[in-house]
Amino acid sequence: MVCCYLILFITVLYILYDVNYFLRTAFTVLCGKIFGKEINIDDVSTIYVFWNARSLFFEHEVTTLRDNKKRCLLISRQYAIGDMTNPVAKLLLGLPGSNKTMECPKNIKSWLDGMKISSFNLRNMSYTMFCVITTIVLLLYVFWDVNYFLRVAFTIGVGRLFNKKSGLKDPTTIYGFCTTQDVDIFLRHMNNARYVRELDFARFHFYDRTGIYDNIKAVDGHVLQGASSIRYRRTIPIFSAYKVETKLVYWEDKTIYLEQKFITISDGFVRAVVLSRQSLVNIDSETLLKNVSGAETKPECPEEIKHWLQAIEVSSAKLRKKD
Repeated sequence: MVCCYLILFITVLYILYDVNYFLRTAFTVLCGKIFGKEINIDDVSTIYVFWNARSLFFEHEVTTLRDNKKRCLLISRQYAIGDMTNPVAKLLLGLPGSNKTMECPKNIKSWLDGMKISSFNLRNMSYTMFCVITTIVLLLYVFWDVNYFLRVAFTIGVGRLFNKKSGLKDPTTIYGFCTTQDVDIFLRHMNNARYVRELDFARFHFYDRTGIYDNIKAVDGHVLQGASSIRYRRTIPIFSAYKVETKLVYWEDKTIYLEQKFITISDGFVRAVVLSRQSLVNIDSETLLKNVSGAETKPECPEEIKHWLQAIEVSSAKLRKKD
């Protein structure tokens, strides 16, 4: 049992940390203390080649033992961090050779000059890139409702990652939170327009999770909202979490009817209920619901939809007379 826990502990260490890195560091330092001799900083064998007030410069040589050839030469700069005026001097205090002043090698001088030019170019480039990116983002927000598209992508992505495929018998669910961007002029509850906006996200999520979207895409069809009726039963207060449930309740040859509900998480109360009629373009309901679970039997038309359709017909007749 102890062995199993030990193996599990080691496995977790290897997952979270580069264990071999720390083992190699400990091994190298230990071997140096046991077998290495103390050297002066200015010895030719040392890797310290130069230092100034805030930096140490190292030279590393990689040499193969079989032929004693230098395979690689590396120069690195290490910053001494601290609030002191001369942290490197304090760092090297008391070390053999630290009282000597070393001249900066030509290769390091050239390297430092190159770094200054590179840093200057990077600063200019960073400023230019910042201005370009800021301008692009600003233009996107001016000409497009960026948050709308981000929310659509987020909702679909989360649904595909964490929600299983759904049939027509059970509603699909998305979650939301009433923030300061959702409130009306009284700053207390969600404004009416936000309800309709949230319905889009819930509807797209429903199409994706039921497989309807795949059927639409297969025939290059479209689904357009032809009518909607929303009944506000109670407000959604600011800083309240809620969910939107979407369910297909009826369909005809060229139309489908959805019922969507806004439900606050804290009390489970239905804050608003919505009926919507979706018109099918370049696709019929049979193709739309092909291979969708629960579409085998067509449901009876709900009573409220019958009356709603009658009201729509009366309204359409009035508009036709005016035209």
